[in-house]
Amino acid sequence: MNQLSIVLRLVVVASFIAGVGLIAAPSISAQETAFAEGDEVIVVGDELNLRESPGLESPVVTELVDGAPLTILSGPVEADDDFWYQVLADEATVGWVSEEFIEVLVEEPESVVGDEIVVVLGPLNMREAPGLESPEIGSLETDDVALVIDGPQNVDEIDWYLVETDDGSTGWIASDYVQLIPAAPDQFAFVATDALNVRVDATLDAEVTVTLDEGAVVQLLGETSETEDIVWTLISSGEGDATTEGWVDEAFLTDALTMDNDAEVVDGPLNLRESASTDAEILETLETGALVTLAGGPFVDEETVWFEVIAGEQTGFVAGEFLGPNQVDEEA
Repeated sequence: MNQLSIVLRLVVVASFIAGVGLIAAPSISAQETAFAEGDEVIVVGDELNLRESPGLESPVVTELVDGAPLTILSGPVEADDDFWYQVLADEATVGWVSEEFIEVLVEEPESVVGDEIVVVLGPLNMREAPGLESPEIGSLETDDVALVIDGPQNVDEIDWYLVETDDGSTGWIASDYVQLIPAAPDQFAFVATDALNVRVDATLDAEVTVTLDEGAVVQLLGETSETEDIVWTLISSGEGDATTEGWVDEAFLTDALTMDNDAEVVDGPLNLRESASTDAEILETLETGALVTLAGGPFVDEETVWFEVIAGEQTGFVAGEFLGPNQVDEEA
């Protein structure tokens, strides 16, 4: 018997003498242990009994459904010719489950279709299909940018993306050698004139698709064009089936509010409310010059456009028309 086994046996015996009631685990090597403390796992099977202690005769605490998330707390313990793990089923429910009906939670890689990537270590091979054995059809150099049009697909333990380059070439590349170019945060502005025409192209001769009233909120889509001494900006307006994209004269828009950035109260006092309604409870009153962080929105309620904001330790909703960009950030 090796020294480690002797120590473990002494610990178990001492625990029972002290009345701790420790459940002794069998000698299982690290290689044989399917799960470790802290592992995130899920239930596989229609229903799984969560039991008070290891073994089929132990009382059932609750039934777990297929796909239920669990966190491994301890184990394994051998009972009834099976290995059992103690798990946390939610914030307060703890019990034991058979390892036969759980598996490690594998998070699917996030899809980035429609985003741009930049090569950080080139040359990077472009292939006909995902996988190291697929024929090479081109390559990308360091700092080259491409658009992700499909993926990810995991082949050879590598996530692969189908990309399109500026010249229209397409191919699969390994994700290990690229970085996602972060999408610009959403930006919003308000119509600052009685009526603002939205046109199909950036010219006064273009067809008008819709006319927006003063105070209407629009999303800025990040494209501009200058013609006829007018700076045009591409915007989106409306929701769902009523969404319209087009070009407007940016001179008739307020300064942009940027999501996840600070905004400034430009016309206080401004009520911070519990929900996006003038009937909602007032949590705090913000004075002119107060800074808030845009956290969500816009939400249109009757004639008011609301943004969810963080003001100090409070989170609530304010009318967006009384906000402007943080002047300190603008000057910087």
